[in-house]
Order: sequence, then C-alpha cells, then structure tokens
Amino acid sequence: MVIESTYANRTHRAWPDTLAEFSAALRDSVRQGGKILIPSFAIERTQTILHTLKTLMDAGEVPRMPVFLDSPMAARATHEYFEFGDELIPEVRDALQAGEDPFRPNTLHVVNTSAESQRINRYDGPAIILAGNGMMTGGRIQHHLKHHLWKPGTSLIIVSYQSPGSLGGRIVAGADTVRIMGEEVAVRAQVHTIGGFSAHADQDDLLAFLQSAGQPHVWLVHGEDEVMAAFLPVLAAQGLKGDIVPDRQPVDLLGPGFPNGTPRGSRRSPTPAATWWPGASRLEDPRTGPSQYPSWL
Repeated sequence: MVIESTYANRTHRAWPDTLAEFSAALRDSVRQGGKILIPSFAIERTQTILHTLKTLMDAGEVPRMPVFLDSPMAARATHEYFEFGDELIPEVRDALQAGEDPFRPNTLHVVNTSAESQRINRYDGPAIILAGNGMMTGGRIQHHLKHHLWKPGTSLIIVSYQSPGSLGGRIVAGADTVRIMGEEVAVRAQVHTIGGFSAHADQDDLLAFLQSAGQPHVWLVHGEDEVMAAFLPVLAAQGLKGDIVPDRQPVDLLGPGFPNGTPRGSRRSPTPAATWWPGASRLEDPRTGPSQYPSWL
C-alpha cells in the first residue's frame, strides 16, 4: 500500500480548538488595524476558510469586515461545490439544500481582474484578503505581500503546510527579509499559524486507515525525509513493514523493501533545511536540533 505521509509524525488539533485559535488570530489582527492576508489554495482550503469566516461572523465571534476573494480559480472552483452538494458534510449540504450560500460571508467581494486586485491595496481599514497560492510561491498573494508584509499592522494568517524552500517556509523560519517579485521586502507583519485546517491525514488518521487494510507492506510518499523516517518505527510498533519510496528512482512495490525501511543514498541531502508544519510549536532542524519559533510567531 502506498500512502502519503505529510503529517505522519503528528496529530492535528481538534476542530473546536482550531476554530478558537483562528477566531483569536482574527480578533487580534483586527486590533492591529491593518490588512489580514490569508494565503490559500484554490480548491478545498479556500472554501473551508470562506465557510468558517461566514460561520464566525454570523455568530458574532469575529467582527464583520470586508473579505476579498482574490483568486479567480478559487471563485470558479467554489461554484462547482453547488453541483455536488450531496457529497459535502451535512452542515454545508443542508445549507445548500435550503438555498443558502455557505461560502459567502455577507461582506464578501470576489475580485476578478488584476486591476481590481491592485485596487484592494488602496482600501483603508482592516480587511481580509484571501488569495493564492497557499505556499506563497506564486499567484496574487505575492502582490499583497509585497505591499503589506513590511507593515507592523499587517497580519499574515497561514493555514497551509509550508515547504522549507518556499516563500512561506522562509517567512515562518524567521527571515528578516524575503525576496518578492524581484524586491527585498522586510518581514514586520504579525504571523499566525493555524494547523487544524489541513486536509492531509495526521498520524492517527493514517494508522486508523491502515488498520482497516489488514497487514499491508506500507510504502511512504509525499513527506519530508525526517517525517517519513520518524513514522517507520510507529509502523513497526503496529506490526507493519514500512519503506520510504526512493526519490526519482524506480522501486519494486512487490519486493522486500530496504533494510530499516530507508533507501540508502536515494533521498535528498542528509542535512535538509528546517521543516515547518502549521500548528507546530517548534522548528526541527537536523543540523542543530529543535529550536524555538521566533518570538513574533
């Protein structure tokens, strides 16, 4: 069996805890008085954030403020959810069947053109800007980061995994400046990390899935080297043989695997950069060991 392992070394926070964390970050951001930037992937993550914002605003948990959806792809993808409402969670399905739009806070503005996107930066006062992409490696979020990341009143709320080499990974690792669209931009914004929105299975989810599959030989993909390596003894404790799929090399999935589950010399550098997962309290760097997050996180 081949399974992903993005969060194979940790357990997500419970959903009520995630809502409380997200609400607190939004309220704190409003007090700062600046823009609230939420980088988000166009499919599923954006719809989850829109639904959560609507729920929190309707309940009075967070103040109502303009919400700009600055992602044409996300806007188009959201319309597809209406066609397949019966496949969604009961809360969203029931709202759709009642003729409601569960993805539309009443302050939502959908931004279509690049010119409209640029005009958002001239809006005075707190506003939420939801834009792609989630790792900040491209998309309209870069335009907003360039204009607002250097302002102490800005809040950056991160709701997605950030790979070590991505722009988002460098920001959460504590970079004083980052290069955006050809310019060096100071990082002075308040950065909040919310881990519970992830759609990737955590360790408990993966083990529960595997328990329903008998005793398969488990091949790990889609994870950082150290995360997959940490999951191997967990699998062994469950009586399962686990192996890491080699990077850019063929592997016989019906074969015996590797000694200790690790393909020798086939993965990336033995001293990878610090890795970060949203919701984690520490950075893990195999060169220096655990280190505390910068004080501004």
